[in-house]
Order: sequence, then C-alpha cells, then structure tokens
Amino acid sequence: MVGRTTTSDGRVVRWQDEEWLVSGSVSPRRSVQTSADGRKFETAMTDDGLAELYDPASNTVYAARVEIAPGDEADLGRRSLSPQDRIKLLLAGGNLRDEGHASVDSRDAVRLVTAGSDVTYFVDPDTYVPIELRAKLDGGGDVDLRFPVYDERPPSSLSDGLFSLPAQHPGAVVKVDKLAYEAQWSRLAPAKP
Repeated sequence: MVGRTTTSDGRVVRWQDEEWLVSGSVSPRRSVQTSADGRKFETAMTDDGLAELYDPASNTVYAARVEIAPGDEADLGRRSLSPQDRIKLLLAGGNLRDEGHASVDSRDAVRLVTAGSDVTYFVDPDTYVPIELRAKLDGGGDVDLRFPVYDERPPSSLSDGLFSLPAQHPGAVVKVDKLAYEAQWSRLAPAKP
C-alpha cells in the first residue's frame, strides 16, 4: 500500500506499508512500514502468540507474548480481515453504496462510497481487490491509499519464512521480554501521518 496524507495545513506526507496476513486471523502476520523519511519498521505476529519487532541497529528481534482476552477473538478476527474481505463485508452490511464504474490508473474500477461520503473505495469489479481508498480526515485533510500490488498466496507459503522476522534476518538475536519490546516499540514505531 502506498499512502499519501494531506494535513489540514496542506502538508503532504508519503509512506508505504507492506503486509502479509492470513485473512480473518490475528496470526501469523508480518508488516514492513516505510515512513516518509525512508526508515523501515518491521513487525510480525507468530502462530504461537508472540508479537515481534525488528531493531536493525542492534540486529535484534524483540518479542512479547500477546494474550487475547476471552471474547475479543471475533473482533480481532474482523479487524484482521484482508482489505478485499473488509470491503465485501461492508458492502454486504449496507455500509457502502455502489456509485458505478470509474477509471483509476487506466484500470476499470467500481466506486463504493460510505453513507457519510467520507470514504471512497475503488475496487476491481470482479474480485473486489482494492485499487485505491480515499478518505477525508476529521479536522481537515485527506488520505489516499493505493494498492499497486495485491497478491493472494497459497497456504503453503506459511512455511517459507515470509511471516518470520528471525527467518528474514538470519543471525538476529531474539529477545523475548515484554518491557524491552514495549520500549523498542515506543522508540522505533513511526508516527502515523
């Protein structure tokens, strides 16, 4: 996903977010965020409930055990849906209206708009794969998200190390320590524009 945020004072911030997930599941997942200054922030969630982040300066993967409160699984599952599945769920629930076809970067797209007209999705007309999302921000400004690559992989890809930070950074020290993980998160996580 390639993002552009325009703030209420006209400042433009560009960033990227690449994510791998199993739709509808909290884990496993992996994300690489690239902030406006080019810094990368890598995080993951393992099958066995470890939240991980990578510190390139020390070549360390910090991890903390995540405990999901009883009853939170369904909500987390919905928030963990792929963009394609979220769009279908919103459309099925009557939260989006179809405003016909549009062209986005020379691609045919269906334009879906929220009831308050504050979010517009442009999706592939056959698969509902996201192409672009435009949203107005409270207090002014807007966000534009483009999905230049949207790929579905077979379940066998779970075994190739794509979701594992230690596999992506061979030789990295792995430190399972909740306080250290939280401290590194505060230090390394990019501010959202």
